[in-house]
Amino acid sequence: YVIHNLFCCSYFNNFSSLFFLYLCVGVFQHGKVEIIANDQGNQTTPSYVAFTDSERLIDDAAKKQVAMNPSNTVFDAKRLIGRKFDDASIQAHMKHWPFKVDNYNGKPKIQVDYKNEENIFTPEEISSMVFTKMKETAEAYLDKRVSEAIISVPAYFNDAQRQSTIDAGVITGLKILRIINEPTAVAIAYGLDKRTTGEKNCTLSASARTTIEIDSLHEGIDFHTSITRAPLEELCVALFRATLEPVKNALRNARMDKSNIDEILIVGGST
Repeated sequence: YVIHNLFCCSYFNNFSSLFFLYLCVGVFQHGKVEIIANDQGNQTTPSYVAFTDSERLIDDAAKKQVAMNPSNTVFDAKRLIGRKFDDASIQAHMKHWPFKVDNYNGKPKIQVDYKNEENIFTPEEISSMVFTKMKETAEAYLDKRVSEAIISVPAYFNDAQRQSTIDAGVITGLKILRIINEPTAVAIAYGLDKRTTGEKNCTLSASARTTIEIDSLHEGIDFHTSITRAPLEELCVALFRATLEPVKNALRNARMDKSNIDEILIVGGST
């Protein structure tokens, strides 16, 4: 089953994908990956966990809590997992998170009010709650228990982040068979390892979704909109142009020209 990771994560025979804000789960059977819809009928699920006076919410129900219950609605666990509290990335993102992140012996932990009591959770525990939701989605579809997983993570994840991801899977009750990089997982899912039509040169790249949903809380007003591909590309054109130099460097290092590239695989989101 595969869970593709806030995270990309894989269950043996199942593929599940966790981005920074959304995730999906699927099963590899009959020679292809079948994406599994959640209980709302959606193929993607928000990677949010919300805590209220009476219950814990995950997915779309949790995401709806952002405006009315921001300090107890947690997302972006992928940016916290496996990092030290004083990590520059965490310090930068803490300025924008509505939930509270505290320093516990050098490690970040998330503080929320749950059932009228203060609760402290590690990033691994929050991630395991999301993993559990996807595990349950896969089990409902397959009508059998899911117990093993291969987790795919961003290629830039270091050893500590990878181990913490494994820990989140273990908390969920999964035996983690292997950790693999997201580009590798995509290449395997695409079938590069099974093609027999001769050697081909492929690049692994990242691309934005065609439609992006945006939520914001401004002066007490919950602002929600969506942006399509064309205006997104216009807004991000400077960033897109900046990505060309690494691509050119990769081609130079490989002593290749762009005319030598046969296929391009799209990997991950625009972040």
